[in-house]
Amino acid sequence: MKAVVGKSERATVIRDHAIALVKSRGRFEPLIEGLNILVGTIDGFTIAYRTPFQQRHLISDGEKYQRAQSGTLVEADFALDIHHAGKVLNIEWNEAGEIDIRSFKRGEWEGRLLSISA
Repeated sequence: MKAVVGKSERATVIRDHAIALVKSRGRFEPLIEGLNILVGTIDGFTIAYRTPFQQRHLISDGEKYQRAQSGTLVEADFALDIHHAGKVLNIEWNEAGEIDIRSFKRGEWEGRLLSISA
């Protein structure tokens, strides 16, 4: 019998595994002038990871207001994007442990990613 795992729990497991992968196989690449993020292309997945040690883009007051109104994090310390034939996961979180799953497209890619050794 297959265990049922909620969206947040599954996204967190995937996030943690993807971070291990990109830390072991990725490299810093420029995103925009003056901002490098850790990126890895691993077995058909592109993983991009931002930490508090990298400058983040400035969020306008309007975007902060929109995020606050929608109940999402106003500012996240960390961000992770995973692409596999398109963006499949975009997750942000802060040091307090609050998670904002911006987008998560469930699919077979989840098992494939989790089977890759870091």
